[in-house]
Amino acid sequence: HVFTMPIKTEDFEEDTENGLFILLKITYTPKYPEELPLLEIEECVNIDEYDLRSDLFEHLTEQVN
Repeated sequence: HVFTMPIKTEDFEEDTENGLFILLKITYTPKYPEELPLLEIEECVNIDEYDLRSDLFEHLTEQVN
């Protein structure tokens, strides 16, 4: 199973520098739950401008664990 989930801050507005947005892709492997799902950030807005991608991905990985 593969799911994509849009996640945005309350102040996010397209075509502006306000707020943050990611499109998170979660892929469950055939061995789930023994094996963790795979996470990918497919799209992002204003995440790289604030150098947040690695911290965000690390946090999401910790939560999955």
